[in-house]
Amino acid sequence: MMFAHFDHTATGPARVEGWYDTTAFEYPNMPVNADLLPLTDAQWSVRLNGQWAVDHGALVGWVAPSVAPLPVLLPKLLVVERIAAAGKLREARAAIRLGVADSALSDAELVLRERWQAAQDVASDDADMRHMLTVLGLDPAVILASP
Repeated sequence: MMFAHFDHTATGPARVEGWYDTTAFEYPNMPVNADLLPLTDAQWSVRLNGQWAVDHGALVGWVAPSVAPLPVLLPKLLVVERIAAAGKLREARAAIRLGVADSALSDAELVLRERWQAAQDVASDDADMRHMLTVLGLDPAVILASP
């Protein structure tokens, strides 16, 4: 018998991890039966043509999962310049509560202000920044666009 070895506990299509031909070879350590898919002669003959997975008990072509793109890091100075060019710098400073005594701030406001002051870069997907820009009436896609 010929088998495709895969992880039966995987969610979605499970990539084939190896191939076994028990008619031609004797294997001292075989995977557990749940991790083996019996193959036809036709499936065995094309096993080296591309990458394969097992999905719901069937041998299928493997498609690697898509990976979300990494956020763009923008220099904070660029973000400040864009906010200023839009005429919203004073409102942004007020929103971040710059110049307000720590004791007058909520914990969330203090964290937001400290993050802003410590940052050198702003991630294009920073939820707090995107929210603040929206509240200011600015388009986050424009302010946080790649240079």
